[in-house]
Amino acid sequence: MVEKLRHRITYISIAAISIVLVVMCIALSLGLRFNYNKSADRTLAFISENISVFEQNKLPSEENYDEVSGLPGYIGFGSLITEDTALGARFFIVTLDRDGAVVDADISHISDVSEQKGEMMARKVFKEHREKGNFQHFRFTKHHNNDGTTDIIFLNCVSLLRPLYFAQFMSICISLIIVGAMTFIVWLLSKKVADPFLETLDVQKQFITNAGHEIKTPLAIIDANAEVIKLTQGDSEWIESIQNQTKRLSALVRRLVLLAKAEETSFEKMTHEKFSVSDAVMETAGAFYPITKAKEIILEPFITPDIYYKGDEGAIRQLIEILLDNAVKYCSEKGRVTVTLKPKGKSVCLEVTNDCTPPDKKTLDKLFDRFYRADSSRSRKTGGYGIGLSIAKAITDNHKGKISASAGVNSITFTVIL
Repeated sequence: MVEKLRHRITYISIAAISIVLVVMCIALSLGLRFNYNKSADRTLAFISENISVFEQNKLPSEENYDEVSGLPGYIGFGSLITEDTALGARFFIVTLDRDGAVVDADISHISDVSEQKGEMMARKVFKEHREKGNFQHFRFTKHHNNDGTTDIIFLNCVSLLRPLYFAQFMSICISLIIVGAMTFIVWLLSKKVADPFLETLDVQKQFITNAGHEIKTPLAIIDANAEVIKLTQGDSEWIESIQNQTKRLSALVRRLVLLAKAEETSFEKMTHEKFSVSDAVMETAGAFYPITKAKEIILEPFITPDIYYKGDEGAIRQLIEILLDNAVKYCSEKGRVTVTLKPKGKSVCLEVTNDCTPPDKKTLDKLFDRFYRADSSRSRKTGGYGIGLSIAKAITDNHKGKISASAGVNSITFTVIL
């Protein structure tokens, strides 16, 4: 119980932290990408506006550059156009006619692109309807001339992409380090967080156990006194009612004590012995034949022989008994109960199905909650308390297995994987 609660606290905390970090990384990546596009587009626009100057291998005059001074100049989106920016720009220009044929190509401002490669890139981009975009590690823009030709300017953006990729890589690494560190810290602190809850739970369990033992004595005395009155004064409906209610209370107390003990028992404290689950299911099912016959219910076992399991045999037999008792108790009149045992990979699969009007699928998981009853009026008639399935779940959890409920058209199936 302690480990399970600590794991749950850790999982929820780390999931919340991971979601925040993922959102932050995505926001950072989108922001950097936006700034990269804006910076490249400003540089391309500057080159396009001064294309005639660049073609003469000259730099634009000073009035075309941005002012660096001032806070907006340092933190604003997009690149600042300075003389250094102009000198550092690596670009090439390809001019094409209306049909996409290359008219001219200027690759004098870049060294890692040949004329053939530049023309090939321009022809591919010309066919696209975009006026600007990305092509490999280049950013391009189209400039339409009055004579019908189109200048396509390609800017080498390696200098912009490197810090972008580095920032993305570092954000991922830092996020992973934070998640790892927080997992360790949360796991250490989770015990302190869980201690008050566990102390309260232990007090409740202890109270149930102690109260159960205290209640047993007066119930036994009431039942004995009722039996004495019955022998001396004869049977009556009042005495029968007293004895019936005493039996109900005794059964409820036994179940409560059993539930408390089942939840207190951990997997490590249980006895682990290899036994035949096939025999356990067959013998337990056999004990229900007289009951099902009296209720005109068909009980069908489909048990694969020679299936063995290492665990607490007494607890597993109790689990089988609870599921069969629940199935017979809530089975439709003249209905059918089937119990199936089969191997499932390295695990053991037990299925108990009974005909009935199935509960709403939204409430199936609640069937394993303490004192939950899908139909209270029917449960009162059958003597149900909503505890049996809670005990079944506790036994399954203690064996590190899984129990689930699924609804059919006119049936309900409880599946246990051990």
